[in-house]
Amino acid sequence: MNMKKWIAAALACSALALSACGGQGKDAAAPAANPGKVYRVASNAEFAPFESLDSKGNVEGFDVD
Repeated sequence: MNMKKWIAAALACSALALSACGGQGKDAAAPAANPGKVYRVASNAEFAPFESLDSKGNVEGFDVD
């Protein structure tokens, strides 16, 4: 039992050490969103509460939000 704990601890330490060695040093920022693009998505608004039409005809629900 002692050997299993030793091996598990050694694997955990090596995983921690290897995960700390991969950085480049520069901050990688997310690219800016392009406000000019329009995405059109098809949906079937007949399955409330996931998708449905409100009184004004706008689609609302979990999937839309």
